[in-house]
Amino acid sequence: MKPRGEVLLGFLVSLFLLLPIPAQAHDASDWFDPLAWDNYQDIDYKIDESIPGDNGSEFEERIHDGKAEWNAVTGVDNFRYDNNGNGNENWQHPCNWMDTASVDIWIFYHDIPSVGEHLACAHFHQSQGFTDIHSARIAFDTDSVTWYKGTGNPPSGEAAVHETALHEFGHGTGVYRGGNPDKDTSGGHWPAAPSNQCAFGGSESDWTMCPAGTLGHKYRVPLEPHDIDTFQDFY
Repeated sequence: MKPRGEVLLGFLVSLFLLLPIPAQAHDASDWFDPLAWDNYQDIDYKIDESIPGDNGSEFEERIHDGKAEWNAVTGVDNFRYDNNGNGNENWQHPCNWMDTASVDIWIFYHDIPSVGEHLACAHFHQSQGFTDIHSARIAFDTDSVTWYKGTGNPPSGEAAVHETALHEFGHGTGVYRGGNPDKDTSGGHWPAAPSNQCAFGGSESDWTMCPAGTLGHKYRVPLEPHDIDTFQDFY
């Protein structure tokens, strides 16, 4: 049971992983087995019309804010999220979008079991012997969340679009997809223990990729150095 005021921010599920990927060491306590995208550098995303408001709404702008923070740490000619505008896509598994070359990630407003969700379709290339990501889906919950669309601290009981977008784009990098010591329950997040960085309930040191956030705060914005270093070690 989650302590009052805490919400799950998202998780990553990858399908078609037919063979394990060798683990990549990061430090003594955390390790990851990340995946690259099939096109590796320029990851195009599109905002579905289900996202509240017209094109350029505050909800959309905070999504772009989360994207911009990842782009700021990627380095020259490296991994980058590119805004591909708005569109209309059916809610379905992202493996069904493998032939849609112009959009790698669709972003939805939909009834999901957590505040935010990331679902990816990964494919094993048998002849070359490697696995990569083909497409993905990010969603914001419509059912039980009151969304704060501003740029400051959210009011009590509200979840910040900016913080959730930053977290879900973290999963979208392919780095935070699993492999840490408690991967069976963390879904690609930093472990809550023994690290104090995931001590919820008001800790301003929370890493962005911890598994849950505190309503009414944006403790995990901006990216923490450990999130950045782990991403840059891979890309």
